[in-house]
Amino acid sequence: MRVRIIAFALGVGWLQTRENLPAWPLLAGLVLIAPGLLFWLGRRRDALGCVGSLLACVMLGLVWAALFAEFRLRDS
Repeated sequence: MRVRIIAFALGVGWLQTRENLPAWPLLAGLVLIAPGLLFWLGRRRDALGCVGSLLACVMLGLVWAALFAEFRLRDS
């Protein structure tokens, strides 16, 4: 569980290093793909399940940070 939290934080941190926010179609695709990967691969106990669930957590962190940044930018 801690490794997944760190992966989520890495997705957030990676977005903070970018100068532009990702395009909406990319974010929409990640929102659709990441929970499915997390549900499907998170139950597996092999290397594919571990790497896939970590990748899904990175994607969810990236999407969360991008949506939060977009809402904050619209305020100003």
